[in-house]
Amino acid sequence: MNAYSHIRFVMAFAATLTITVPTFAASAVETKLAPEAVALKKELVTNCKSCHIGSGDEVTKLGDFSRTDVLKKLINFKNFKKSKIYQEVDTGNMPKPDYGDFMDDEGKKNFLATLEKWVKAGAPSLETTPSIERTYSAVLKRIAEDFEKRKDTSLRYVTFTSSGETLKTAVAAVNLALNHVSFNPVLSKIQLVDPQLNLYRFKLTDYDIRSSTWDQMAGDNPFRDEHEQSEEASTLFRELTRSMGARLPLVHAEWLINTITQPPNYNRLLGLPGSLSALERLLEIDTDKEIRNGNVLMAGFNQSGVSFNNRVIERFTTRYGYLWRSYDFKANFGRRNIFDFPVSPEDANASRLREFVFTPDGGEMIFSLPNGLQGYFITNQAGAFLNPAPIDVVTDPARFDRQVTNGVSCMRCHGEVGIISKGDQIFSHFQQSAETNPRFSNDRLADSIRATYGREGELKQWFSADSTRFLGALKKLGIERENYLAVQKSIDRYLQPVGEQDLKLELMISDEVWNKLSDTNGALRRVRTQASNSLLKRDFMEAEHRDMMREVRDFNRAIDRGRTPQVAEVPSAESRVERISDTEINTVAVFGRGLTGAAREADVIKNAKTSCAPRSFRGFVGACRRKPSAVVATPIAGTLEISCQAQCK
Repeated sequence: MNAYSHIRFVMAFAATLTITVPTFAASAVETKLAPEAVALKKELVTNCKSCHIGSGDEVTKLGDFSRTDVLKKLINFKNFKKSKIYQEVDTGNMPKPDYGDFMDDEGKKNFLATLEKWVKAGAPSLETTPSIERTYSAVLKRIAEDFEKRKDTSLRYVTFTSSGETLKTAVAAVNLALNHVSFNPVLSKIQLVDPQLNLYRFKLTDYDIRSSTWDQMAGDNPFRDEHEQSEEASTLFRELTRSMGARLPLVHAEWLINTITQPPNYNRLLGLPGSLSALERLLEIDTDKEIRNGNVLMAGFNQSGVSFNNRVIERFTTRYGYLWRSYDFKANFGRRNIFDFPVSPEDANASRLREFVFTPDGGEMIFSLPNGLQGYFITNQAGAFLNPAPIDVVTDPARFDRQVTNGVSCMRCHGEVGIISKGDQIFSHFQQSAETNPRFSNDRLADSIRATYGREGELKQWFSADSTRFLGALKKLGIERENYLAVQKSIDRYLQPVGEQDLKLELMISDEVWNKLSDTNGALRRVRTQASNSLLKRDFMEAEHRDMMREVRDFNRAIDRGRTPQVAEVPSAESRVERISDTEINTVAVFGRGLTGAAREADVIKNAKTSCAPRSFRGFVGACRRKPSAVVATPIAGTLEISCQAQCK
């Protein structure tokens, strides 16, 4: 996609000539991929999947290569061999030997040949789309038909924008997410309702979710106003909510995955309390009693996946399986040095061994759910629930803010093995120190160390057993190894800039509305413009969603009432003004560069002049090539649009 597709360039010769760079509209009736797209997707999955498809740092930087709009950004359509992706592969920079399948000379030749065929074919869509028009009304009708057969008010429905392999991953993610917030001992899967609409159903009762809790969560759904887009949709929606007793019978699967795997909804759905002591009562475990009876195993070490500092972990057996508690520290000196102060403040002999008791700054809990998966809980020093965890204690390197968020961060770290095995370093250190350091010549201390840290063999057995329990639950759910981290992959994809294809699928509006309103001066046009250039951020789309639905509603109402819809046309070049007050600017887009908030006009014009300079702007031809250019700035529904003008003879 040309990064300048949202800008109108004007060159004045004897008369003004306006050139609008075309955009690529997604087809909603495509039933299968073009042969060139099928061949290219196979090559991409084989050679690029490890770094550029699904999730990960490289996907965050460049986008998901399985998306048409993302891949087009890497293509030079005028000179294919100057394309960024061509040069990276041709020179051997990509793929990297350490990631994925390294291509030999023959592999590079085949990949580039397949890529070139795709480009010459017009870069056909890499995403499959429903064979029928996927509108919100069509989805609601299908739900009404399905609900009429079952008459079960605990039913709820989810619809996906994903397709192909990404749909398979997203379905696995929904199954994982729902079962991760369930205290029901039976694992459950969502059920397919309509493959053409990507529509699935599930029952709240299968996951012990109360309808009131669901409705509370639904109230925060940024897409809850979708039914307002037409009279038909509103009528269907009202009938469904009344018959089902549900505030929101249908949600986007990708939004659901993102919202139920982190507080407040993660804690709310699991019924997690506000303190560690209350959590232990929920799990029916008395840790103080277990410690007094010697039923605790501990390990201390100075290398952890989420912390730069010391960490101590301990294991208890609960009614549902296990409870692992960690003690985490901001630093490694003083009473935060677990090798000088190895005794837990919870130790039965802590009062008699005060000179050896460490002082933690917080902790993380992992506990068995009755279904074999795991629940998570973060606390501060006093044992009260805390979210997110302080980054000076623990970090999540996969998040942009590096903060450990209860639920989702824990699922990312533990999703492939459940419990991560760690070796104890304290017991051997104590044995060596006891021989040379009089401070450690304490029989009571020795008894405490041997009773907790000195049971390495038992600890290894429990690591293995607890991990096996978790992996067994994944197997029962039908989760394949490649989708162990499906939740994280789906969330990463959801939070990436939204492409034009995904935008249309998410909005679920008709082709007629999409094509008409996208070419007018309104919210849908602003959002689609950013999506076409892979600049549309998720939060901006959600913030604009209500305005888009209002535009669609007004358009559909006019049609329903036999009137010609009134749409605000894009102003022509002649109607554009040369200045704009910075107070009128909400979002400013200049040649693909986004300036938000109270962006100053001078900065905008300065950037535009640089981009419109004859040397930079290749649109000037012939006699215009070396002529000075003028910049015209026009306010368009909160967006400043730029025209480059050159007076040429």
